Amino acid sequence: MSQDETTLSGKLDSKIKLDVALFFGGNPDAIDSAASLGTWAGYREAEMEEALQELCRDGMLVQSGSVYRLTSDPEMRQMLGRFLGQYEQARQSVEDVIDGLERDRERMAERIEELEISTQAIVKSMGEGIVVVDPELRLRFANRAAADILGDALIHGLSEPITELVEEDALLEALRESKDFTGEGRREIETIGPHGQRYYLIHANAITTEEGDVYGHICVLSDITELRELDNLKSDLISFVSHELRNPLGAVKSYADTLVIHSERLDEEKRREFAEVISQEVDRLARLIDGFLDISRIEAGRGLDLVLREFDAVALARRAVEIQSAAGDECPLSLEAPDEEIPMVADRDKILQVLLNLLSNAVKYSPEGGEVTLSVARSDNEVQFTVIDQGLGIDSNQMAQIFTPFYRVRRSETRSVRGTGLGLYLSRHLVEAHGGRLWVESEPGQGSRFYVALPERSAENGDTSR
Repeated sequence: MSQDETTLSGKLDSKIKLDVALFFGGNPDAIDSAASLGTWAGYREAEMEEALQELCRDGMLVQSGSVYRLTSDPEMRQMLGRFLGQYEQARQSVEDVIDGLERDRERMAERIEELEISTQAIVKSMGEGIVVVDPELRLRFANRAAADILGDALIHGLSEPITELVEEDALLEALRESKDFTGEGRREIETIGPHGQRYYLIHANAITTEEGDVYGHICVLSDITELRELDNLKSDLISFVSHELRNPLGAVKSYADTLVIHSERLDEEKRREFAEVISQEVDRLARLIDGFLDISRIEAGRGLDLVLREFDAVALARRAVEIQSAAGDECPLSLEAPDEEIPMVADRDKILQVLLNLLSNAVKYSPEGGEVTLSVARSDNEVQFTVIDQGLGIDSNQMAQIFTPFYRVRRSETRSVRGTGLGLYLSRHLVEAHGGRLWVESEPGQGSRFYVALPERSAENGDTSR
């Protein structure tokens, strides 16, 4: 700008004067009163009159009575015209910037809305429970999973104090810990619901701004039931292994000590009986150790080593019944088999291990007694073993899980039954390694039937990759 234009710009030091000067610059015709101009501009008449007088003193307007018109000074008119053009150009640039910002704002609003919809969909569908409260612990958000864990009051209790919506002390303690220390709160809770006993880890954290101000608190409830059960099962496994190994070792120790200390007072028949017991207990111990070694190989992804040879399936079934009967179980065991031999090629010890696992389970899950039967028959180039009991049976929703490691049937009647949940898992792998099948048919209260179908001749190399 020139010096004169700078001076002119300085004189237009109020919005009223600027509006009037721009109006007269574009409309040099006379206006007959300040009231008329004030009505057009929307200003109060007194303020407009003062602005008109100042513009007259600055030589931009000329007053004649109550009529105002633009000065006839060509230089002033030319200067005001240039100022008007620059002003319009600047105003258009500002409007363009504003339009661009508005478009950006609309795009950001759309993007934010999309993100909010996506975030809400994700949070609502999460398996973890989410609870968000403000700094005063009033509820701001809770997803469906949180309501399922803590109660439906969370769904309809927005803006209500969380203490009035939830009775779970662990959640409130975690939130208060997060609130008092502006940090992390952790607690565990246990619930009983439609799916039985569940365990949840509550993790509460403060939501803070970049300046450190607390905006609220978020609580995440993670289902740790499987981890808790796995820990319990591992503890049970250690206890079970210790117990199972101690029993045969104790028997071997006792009978061996008797033979050493009192051998002179024992007749030949008694010594043979003691030696047979020791041999049986050592075999039992070896089977336990072999089972755990097989599980270790399976978990490590290594193949099972099969020693394939021909043997009589009927004789093997008879041996399995004899071994299980020698354990002193209350349930009577019987064998259903043809009189003739059924030759087959497989790993005899592995198949015996499978049959003993199934017989042992049948006895354990028949707390009220009832006969347990092992049958063996040939069918379509297969040898089929069937273990039939009259015990508790298995619920349909648990049927698919009983072959997974560490899983045990969860019923009040089975709480006293000792076991690791590994027998069926190992048995299925041993059967499948021979190219066979293991499955079950059962109804609660009606007992169970476990079927083992094996090819008469397993492949020489076996399916040892399982």
